[in-house]
Amino acid sequence: MTAEDVAAQLARERALRQADKMETIGRLTGAIAQQFNELLTAILTRTAALAQSLPPNRDLDELKVTAQRGPSWCSGSSASAATTCSTCSR
Repeated sequence: MTAEDVAAQLARERALRQADKMETIGRLTGAIAQQFNELLTAILTRTAALAQSLPPNRDLDELKVTAQRGPSWCSGSSASAATTCSTCSR
């Protein structure tokens, strides 16, 4: 085995480690986006229920608008997050 062969092998191993790291980051980002989506769903569900039982409320309206902006945050984080966060496709 020559020095060039060893260098090429090391480069391939580094590339494989980097690919593994990127895959792990993608999975983590997707899991975070999923949790974020679940929180948004709970907030929007509660907001809708409160809106039906209370008189018009500016604070409640602002909460709803803010929660509806959330999907743009998860859609920009990564391709993995965009496919994981179901609210992002709405």
